[in-house]
Amino acid sequence: PTGDDAPFDRVALALLFAADRLDHVACEIKPHLTNGGTVICDRYVLSYLAYQGMDAPREWVERINSFAPRPDLTIYLDCEPEVAFGRINSRSDAKEIFETPRTLQRVALAYRESIRLLGDAGLVELDGNLPADDVADLVWKSVEHLFTRV
Repeated sequence: PTGDDAPFDRVALALLFAADRLDHVACEIKPHLTNGGTVICDRYVLSYLAYQGMDAPREWVERINSFAPRPDLTIYLDCEPEVAFGRINSRSDAKEIFETPRTLQRVALAYRESIRLLGDAGLVELDGNLPADDVADLVWKSVEHLFTRV
């Protein structure tokens, strides 16, 4: 479905995301970590709690994703929904199911609630409203210690 209000079962979608995540963990993440690598993912624990937790009980969302290992570091780009939608509009005409103004408003609230539930251990919040190059610099400053050789 696109960003239009196409009908689909959001609880079933939560299961599909969980299955995809667990496959990704088993086939990509764990082998890299086992070999001493560093793994960077966009959208992981905080995202599944926020997105799937909007339409399904949060405790159930946590349970179906409980086999995914917790990250050492989570970077949350705090961005106003209007700014996010403007960036989405500038890159493409086709919208994904979560890329509507109404949904982005819900997502922003769901992230805040998920952050509150997870606590701030390993969480870095950055201003996602800044220009893209500035955000990239802030992200790099938050992770560069992971790539520094001793």
